[in-house]
Amino acid sequence: MGLNGTKIQVVRQPEGLDISRLPLNILAVMAQLEMERKIPHRGKVPAGAVIRPGAEEVCFPWFSGCDLESESISYCAEEIAILQSAHAGHYPIETICVASERKPFFSCSRCLDLLKEFGTKDSLAIYFVPSTGDLFVFTLGEITSLRKE
Repeated sequence: MGLNGTKIQVVRQPEGLDISRLPLNILAVMAQLEMERKIPHRGKVPAGAVIRPGAEEVCFPWFSGCDLESESISYCAEEIAILQSAHAGHYPIETICVASERKPFFSCSRCLDLLKEFGTKDSLAIYFVPSTGDLFVFTLGEITSLRKE
């Protein structure tokens, strides 16, 4: 179940990507909780992100972030979670789950660049959870090629 009681269901998943071993409900709820923590946003649709660093770290540590804006700069939820994971030495990143109130959505190019730098390159799994409870799964390689079109 998602944070607002909606059932989390996989709507899209790349062929050949095994997501059966991931605790999807936990990832989705944690990302939604981070979204609720948004630190003031001025018109930006809030988002939350949770990173699961690698296959051997099934439970913890996980790293999370919410959108953060000030008068002079803003940081995406994904960016904060990625940098926390990298700072703690937990990379390459294998999985990131991002929650947002909008549908459909992708991470910005700055966040995708960070995922390329600290992730498992094209095989990194990115889970997008809009407020509907649907779950869209893409690999970093797929998103990169979609953004080029």
